[in-house]
Amino acid sequence: MVQILRLKRDKIKHVISGIGEIVQHASSAVWLKIKSRVNDYAVFLPMIVVPKITGQLPPQNIKTTCNVPDNIKLADPHFNTPQKIDILGATHFYEFLWDGQIRPSATGPLFQETVFGWVAAGSISENNLSKASISNTFFSATDSEPTLENALQRFWLIEDVSDTPLYTIEERTCQEYFNNTVIRNDEGRFVVHLPFRDDLIKLGKSYEIAKCRFLAIERKLQKDKKLKEEYFSFMKEYESLNHMERVDECEFEKEDQTCYLPHHAGRKDCSTSTKLRVVFDASCKTDNGISLNDVLLKGPVIQDDLLYIISRFRTHNYVLTADIVKMYRQILMTDKHRDYQRILWRMDPNQPIQIYRLNTVTYGTVPASYLATGCLRVLAETVHEQYPYITPIINRDFYMDDILTGADTEQEVIKIRDGLIMVMNSAGLTLRKWSSNDASLITSNLPIEDIEISNKHELNYSLKKVLGLFWDATSDILKYNVRESKKVEGMSVTKCEMLSDIADIFDPLGLVV
Repeated sequence: MVQILRLKRDKIKHVISGIGEIVQHASSAVWLKIKSRVNDYAVFLPMIVVPKITGQLPPQNIKTTCNVPDNIKLADPHFNTPQKIDILGATHFYEFLWDGQIRPSATGPLFQETVFGWVAAGSISENNLSKASISNTFFSATDSEPTLENALQRFWLIEDVSDTPLYTIEERTCQEYFNNTVIRNDEGRFVVHLPFRDDLIKLGKSYEIAKCRFLAIERKLQKDKKLKEEYFSFMKEYESLNHMERVDECEFEKEDQTCYLPHHAGRKDCSTSTKLRVVFDASCKTDNGISLNDVLLKGPVIQDDLLYIISRFRTHNYVLTADIVKMYRQILMTDKHRDYQRILWRMDPNQPIQIYRLNTVTYGTVPASYLATGCLRVLAETVHEQYPYITPIINRDFYMDDILTGADTEQEVIKIRDGLIMVMNSAGLTLRKWSSNDASLITSNLPIEDIEISNKHELNYSLKKVLGLFWDATSDILKYNVRESKKVEGMSVTKCEMLSDIADIFDPLGLVV
């Protein structure tokens, strides 16, 4: 609109937040005179300039069955046709309203009189409209960007955590769907479903984009021998463990029920087990602009806050840490939803591209973390009668696949250790990378391959990371890796450089002073 009218822009600094606290910065504003097309009303208003307000409204054509009264002049005669939104604001909203209201039909929209003419708002009982996507927009603007002092103050604040979690409608819906569909198979493993938003939003075709992305990563692998070896090893293991399976050529694709996920390499050099992991991109758009993640619900966070887990960990005389082996991949996806997790792969570039489907919860999908932690919560409830002391530990001391727990006596810790192993194994969830501040708790009864190599007390490699913190198991002390400031001789250290160095120190307990 600003470009069409060739309005003069004034430089500003505004922070605009919307639904989900999505923030964008506005750098210009204009003054605009708006005049009614049905009377002499005019108003001169300041406007903040943004690249895009929202999508077209309405999202699709509405049949003119709204019984528009004959004796009114509409502010927008084409209100039933999708059009771009040029201006949005609520500052003067109530000044624009007049007293007139007409509702021609009980099931149709309400017509409201305004200074610009009559406008229509409300529900339309049409089947085709019910299939349209919903577009909502909300903005809240502040006068200027936060000052450095305010930003620094917020940097140190820790949010209060309520005893009763407040879930959004989407999170509650996802949780209810999970509770109604999760099961355990004959082996005790959990089987889950993908929590779809509804049946109205359909996926487009995704094979071609997945193929282009696969050919690109394949060319990259041919140029990097080490990366290729690690990538191939990961995928070979994925298939050998039956975490993915080949799709027979005779299987037909089901329209709107098949999705191909591109994949690429993700490296984590600090890992003591798998340095390279293949990441599956469920946010990749299909040919109609909708990705798999767009149609899935995101579940709530049901595990304790990191602050509480680490704080409890520091209160025990004897402590244990471990993690679940390939946690997501130990939880099976129901058969009818596996075709939403198809991928393209081949070991030899000279061979035809093969189609595979992923059989387990897939890292990269929106609900993956909730599906995994939700299974832990169900497991804890299941064993409450047989192992009552294990239930609170699973519910409180796990942070994703890592557990930090302990007790005041050695006997209690041994009981917890053995109970955890029994309960977790019953669901196909194996614990490994065991560490402790008492070497006898992990070296006497656990297989050597399950012990964290950096925490064998007979070696000088007792420093490991637990939930982002460096922990010296031998001395049972938390340590911090502080980067040496790159000070140039003759140059003073700036405030921004100091803040950058401070931000690099991960200190959820606030122990560093």
